[in-house]
Amino acid sequence: ISRPSVGIRGGRGFSHDTAPWEVIVSARWFVVVVASAVVASAAHADVDLAVHGGTVRGTYSLKAGGVDAGSTGTGTRGSLGFDETYRVSPRIAIGLVQRLTFGVAEDINGDSATELDLAVRLMSGHTYPNRTFLYGLGDVGYSRLFMPDTAAALKPSGLIVGFGGGFRFPLYGRAFFGMSVGAQFGFQGGELSDGGDYTLSTTLYHGEAFVGVRL
Repeated sequence: ISRPSVGIRGGRGFSHDTAPWEVIVSARWFVVVVASAVVASAAHADVDLAVHGGTVRGTYSLKAGGVDAGSTGTGTRGSLGFDETYRVSPRIAIGLVQRLTFGVAEDINGDSATELDLAVRLMSGHTYPNRTFLYGLGDVGYSRLFMPDTAAALKPSGLIVGFGGGFRFPLYGRAFFGMSVGAQFGFQGGELSDGGDYTLSTTLYHGEAFVGVRL
């Protein structure tokens, strides 16, 4: 397979068949949310719920049929997500992160891929007397890319790992505000219709702001 036959490049927007509501109600999303609620109830832990949005820059690279199409920049794109964090101690927290990243790769018609990430997060840091939490983080999880129509035969998915850091600052009552930055590396791929394999790897740099509440 050559790069023109796949028909994607770095870009903006999202494809007609990757509407956000179709992704959010996916089975994997539902299972993660239900499982996290069960874990929180059983552990009786302090739970932080937050919604986040931000900007993303990065690259993706495609290899298929012995052809390496090289790396292509995504430009500056957007992301939206939700996370649930369980405070194990003043220094340690674990969580589940769900994120949608738009415009990962664009075809010649201006339609592009949307990436869904589901990850487990470990956070370690310091809680100050005013309850500000300054932390480093590490993620590991699963990623699926929903491709534009011109590359609909490709259904890449696979491992993601990431790292970064941020802070959470208390607002009024149980509400809080925060920001984070990080890098994420994706090892996605799949099988072609002729039985061959391909890889579509992503490297994404995130900057996000979030608001949330402690239950």
